[in-house]
Amino acid sequence: MILNLAALLADGDTFVDIGANAGIYVLTLARMRALLPRARFYAFEANPDTFARLAVHAGAMGVEAHNVALSDREGTLEFIGGAVSNVFTTIENASAYSMPGKAVSVPCKRLGQFEIAGDSLILKIDVEGQEMAVLNGAADFFAAKRVKAVYLDGYKEKAVEQFLRERGFVFLEGKTLASTGGGVFSLLALHPEKCAVRDAAG
Repeated sequence: MILNLAALLADGDTFVDIGANAGIYVLTLARMRALLPRARFYAFEANPDTFARLAVHAGAMGVEAHNVALSDREGTLEFIGGAVSNVFTTIENASAYSMPGKAVSVPCKRLGQFEIAGDSLILKIDVEGQEMAVLNGAADFFAAKRVKAVYLDGYKEKAVEQFLRERGFVFLEGKTLASTGGGVFSLLALHPEKCAVRDAAG
């Protein structure tokens, strides 16, 4: 999937990694700055311990990293850890992979509250059930037609697809790039005005 996102990234694009974990996506793509000097990179990771690992390399790679959870409001969210770092999630979205224990209170903000540079944004979202809150918090960027693509590494609600369709996005299966009507785990949503894509899925 990283290869598909790399192929999508153009000079002047902005890659925003939401739920960045230790940074495998954003740090790998940030290496392309040598070829795409005007590209910009942002990372958001809620888990303080995981963020510390991300931060070790983020600055040197030109990635602006934030230890904050993205949502549809400003405040705090209660998170619970998991068997591995990539299932750190809110208490409401706890699953069989969550580990019972003390909740961690994490500050949250809307993506729209951040100064994100550029008018061609690629959003990668991996937030363990918080997808709609993240999208609603980024609504201003969609309204301004600044979003080129959204890659979702899993999503909980069908409302995610409705949100993107209403804003003109068409869907591909994220790994194979086959056209799809939705209902896949890895969803790559592209805006035809910013990408050379047609809606073959109807």
